[in-house]
Amino acid sequence: MMYFSLRSLSFFLGLLVCNVALAQMSGQEMCTDSFGQLDVSLPSCSEPTKIPPPPEISNKVMENHIFFLKGGTSLGDGERKQIDALVGALSTGLMADACLLLVGHSDSSGSQARNLELSMERANLIARILKNALSSSVRTIEVAAEGEARSLSGFASSSLYNRRVEIFARKCR
Repeated sequence: MMYFSLRSLSFFLGLLVCNVALAQMSGQEMCTDSFGQLDVSLPSCSEPTKIPPPPEISNKVMENHIFFLKGGTSLGDGERKQIDALVGALSTGLMADACLLLVGHSDSSGSQARNLELSMERANLIARILKNALSSSVRTIEVAAEGEARSLSGFASSSLYNRRVEIFARKCR
């Protein structure tokens, strides 16, 4: 009969829970999760899941869009920092009464119906994050989805830069 210390048993139970969670994740989710939470890349991952800004996109476009990884609503560290900066800007006196329209987009991979659904999920995610971070309860945040219907100007419909939420601001009333 084999005995384990409580510490060993707790370690093995932790491994079991971790393995169950990992078994339910796709390969891309594991890569994204391990890099996003632990800042490490798994050997099976091709490269860290960061979205590099291309030189062709202007700073204005980069500031007014939150970009996403393929097929989901995962945000990288750079995008989380961008959202934090957006919250800071929206909290200033100049932008304190701004109402927002968030428009979700997708690339052309997948069906049109799924891309429309995914673009709405992305817009709703950013809306939830902003609503939780902003103190003003009177601020209006509207969401819309365009799926793959409107590609970023100058990019193919399949470009990873079409996986985005576009941010529009206007003065509330």
